Amino acid sequence: MEVKELLNEELVRKYNITFSAKEVSKEIDSKASEVAAKADIKGFRKGKVPSEVIKMKYKDSLKSEILDKLVNNTVQDLVKKNNLELLSRPKVDEVKFENDLSFNLELTLSPNIPELDYSQINITKNVTEVTEEDLKKAMEHFRESQREFEKLPEKTAAKAGDAVLIDAVGSIEGKEFPEGKVSDKKLILGSKEYIPGFEDGLIGSKAGDSKVLDLAFPKNYWKKDYSEKKVQFKVDVKDVFQVKTPELNDELAKKNNVKDIAELKNKIKESLQKSYDDRSNNILRKDLFDYLDKNLKFTLPQHLIENEEKIVSQNDNQAVADDKEKDKSKEKKKPNNKEIATRRVKLGLFLASIAKKENIQVTEQDIRSELGKYIESSPMYAQQIIEHYTKNPQAAEVLKNTITENKSVEFVIGKIKVQEKKVTPERLIELLEAIN
Repeated sequence: MEVKELLNEELVRKYNITFSAKEVSKEIDSKASEVAAKADIKGFRKGKVPSEVIKMKYKDSLKSEILDKLVNNTVQDLVKKNNLELLSRPKVDEVKFENDLSFNLELTLSPNIPELDYSQINITKNVTEVTEEDLKKAMEHFRESQREFEKLPEKTAAKAGDAVLIDAVGSIEGKEFPEGKVSDKKLILGSKEYIPGFEDGLIGSKAGDSKVLDLAFPKNYWKKDYSEKKVQFKVDVKDVFQVKTPELNDELAKKNNVKDIAELKNKIKESLQKSYDDRSNNILRKDLFDYLDKNLKFTLPQHLIENEEKIVSQNDNQAVADDKEKDKSKEKKKPNNKEIATRRVKLGLFLASIAKKENIQVTEQDIRSELGKYIESSPMYAQQIIEHYTKNPQAAEVLKNTITENKSVEFVIGKIKVQEKKVTPERLIELLEAIN
């Protein structure tokens, strides 16, 4: 074997490798003999097929197997001789396989990631606790979620507090707009879910009625382009319902498989606190990543950044395609995809190094726990989620990598200095929205 070094950079080595015709012939003879000993070919006794027949019949597959073997052996030899640590699979190109064999081999090396002095890292964790007012609102929201709708006779006129089932189409200056179109929407009159005047305009309507509502968007409407613009809605009322909201009592609790109202209250409080804690942890995680991104200094493999930038760009383009009505002001604030890609690669390599150094392992319990979170958020797709991650090796690997990264983050957070700061739920939401 002849090795010529073509490139020697901090994170990249490139070589031209040549095996002589004699070396290649020896490998082919050996492989052909191995195959011949097991081959079952018509016209020959099993295991008695001549090697020359094997070489002719399986020429391409033999060459492919020999190439794989020699590439793997070469990589192992170069890594051992030069004390290299590979970051990713070697890249093989410019393969020429006639009598002799030559190819170019590119190796990407793991960067030298500096160790952190955890004692010097101080991060504030914004936390909040469930107040009685928070719990009261959550209980009322739960009560409203348990509403029942009783269909009223066809000629019944809807009054405030009733619900109507509607189809609606909105138009501005004669042109329909996406947000103005709804089908089979159940709307409680007086809920203030729609712009001022919309719900009031449907009071007195009956099943089968068609209404035209000429209104205007409020000044502080969430979509600035619509602020104070005149809008017309054509509404078809399909049904009218009486809304029945249950009382918060033991009976309601039992309907939801809970012993009594006290236990229901505790469960809702625990759920609300968990949502606060999740937000708090997400903000802490982001602040830690900001620190690491700013303070970690090491050379990054450019091809990883380029690959990640393509992924970021594809996701960004998809997001734009999904929202063609995006405000121009938002487009101007479009983040730098290369900066995002660079950050992701840096943090990913650092966390991978932590996992390796600290021997962080993913257990079956970790996998079950993570799948449990996915199922909890989409219980109706529980079976599909389980099958996706148990029958799809690529998805399973992504899941495992996600868990490894999360455990690495938890390890780092456990080592640094974290000071808690109490904030209101509203402030916690503001901080989380700033991240998004």
